[in-house]
Amino acid sequence: MHAYLISLSPGLKLGLTLLSIVLLMRARAAMGVALLAGTAVLGLLFPMSLADFGRAVLKGIFQEKTILLMVIVGGLLTFSGSLNATGQIQRIIDAFTKMTGKSRLTLVTFPAVIGLLPMPGGAIFSAPMVEAAVKGAPITPSRTTAANYWFRHIWEYWFPLYPGIILFLTLTRVNREMFILAQLPMTLCALALGYVILLRGIRLGQERTRNFTAANLQVFFKELIPILLVVGCVLFLSTILDFLLGVAGPDKTSPAQANPADAHPSGEARAALGGAFLKDMPVVAGLLLAFGWLFVFRGLTWRALGSLAFKKNTASMLFMVVGVVIFQSVLENGSAVSDLNRQFERSGVPLVAVICAVPFVCGLVIGVAFGFVGASFPLVIALLASMPESERLPYYCLAYIMGYTGMMLSPVHICLIVTNQYFKSHLGRVYGYVAPLCFLSAGFGVLLFLLYRTF
Repeated sequence: MHAYLISLSPGLKLGLTLLSIVLLMRARAAMGVALLAGTAVLGLLFPMSLADFGRAVLKGIFQEKTILLMVIVGGLLTFSGSLNATGQIQRIIDAFTKMTGKSRLTLVTFPAVIGLLPMPGGAIFSAPMVEAAVKGAPITPSRTTAANYWFRHIWEYWFPLYPGIILFLTLTRVNREMFILAQLPMTLCALALGYVILLRGIRLGQERTRNFTAANLQVFFKELIPILLVVGCVLFLSTILDFLLGVAGPDKTSPAQANPADAHPSGEARAALGGAFLKDMPVVAGLLLAFGWLFVFRGLTWRALGSLAFKKNTASMLFMVVGVVIFQSVLENGSAVSDLNRQFERSGVPLVAVICAVPFVCGLVIGVAFGFVGASFPLVIALLASMPESERLPYYCLAYIMGYTGMMLSPVHICLIVTNQYFKSHLGRVYGYVAPLCFLSAGFGVLLFLLYRTF
C-alpha cells in the first residue's frame, strides 16, 4: 500500500496531504495536531530518512522566526483580551457614538473598530452594538448579519496586527510596508462594495443626534491610544530603525517590484544585529507600550494579565504556530516541491491557477486566516521559489486574497456562525449578500494582480 501511494503523482500526494489536514480539522482536531499529522503524511508520501525528517522538524522549531512569531501572536491575543477586560473596547464605542449619533455609519464603524482587534469570534462583540443601532429600522436580520460580518473583516487584507498577516509576512519575508501599500485598495474596495450592497437605501429612523466637536473627537482618539500605540510602532518604527542604521528609508518602488533586499539595503547591518528580531521589534515595542498604558490608565493587573496570557485559546494558537513552521520546514527540505514543479512543467497547468485554488480551498474549509496561510502558503512560497524576488509580491497578494475569499465564504468561519446565531438570521439569505461581495472583491484583486505584475 505504501509503495502504491509513493508511486502517485506529486500533485495527488500533496492533495492527499492537505486532505488529511482538512479531514482532521472537520473532525474537530486542533489545527496544530492536524498540521503535525499532515507533516507525518507528507514525510510518508515523499519519503525522507528518519534522520532528515528529524533535522527538518528541529530546524523548523528552533529557528529564530518561530520564537518571535510565538511571542508576537501570544502577545496580540493577550492584548485583545486585556482591552476587553478593562472595558476599553466599550469606551471606544461610546466615544464614537457620542460624536456620530444614530446613522448608517454606525453599521460600518462598530464592526470595523472591533475588527482592529485580532480576537477569535470578534464579530460577537460588535453584534449588540449593531443591534441597538438598527432597532426599529426596516432592515432584515440577514442583512444585519451580513453587515456586521463583512465590515468586521475589512482590515484583514493587510492590518499588521492580525495573526494571519503576521504569519504571512513571516513566511513570505516580503517588506511589510510594501505589502500594506499593495493591499490597501482591497479595504477601500470592500468598503465601497459593502456600502452599495448592504447599506444603500437603509434609514435608521429619525433619531440622528450628533455632537461632532473637536472635544469629542479628542476623547475618541484618546480612547484609541492603546491601539494607536501598537499600530504606530508597527508602521513607523521600522523606518526609524532604517534611518538609525544609515538608510534614508525604503526604496520608492511599486508594489509589484518590492522585495525585502531592495526595500532594506541595510540587510547586512540588520543581520549583524539579529535581522529577524529587528524586523519584528516594532510589534513587540508597540505591545509593551500598550500594555504599559493599560496598567497605568486602566488598572490592568499582573494577575489579570497572567490569566489572559495562559487562556486555552492562546495556547492552542501557539501550538498551531509550531505545527505551521514544522510543516513548512519538512515541505521545503523534502522532495515535494521539486517533484511538483516537474509535474507542472509536463502538464502545463498555469502557476496562477494553482496559487489561487490552493489558498481558496484551504480558506473555505478552515475558515480562519491564520489557518489558510499556514496550510497553503508553504506550498505557494515553494512554487514561487524559482521566480526572482522582485516579481513575487503580486502573486503572494493574489494568493492571500483568494484565501481570504474562501475564508469569508466558509460555513465554519466562527464570526459568521456566532453573528448568524445572534441575529437569528437565515444563513442562505446571509450568503445572498456575502457571496456577491466576496466574488466582486476577488475580481478586483485579480485586476490589482494584473496591474502590479505589469508595472
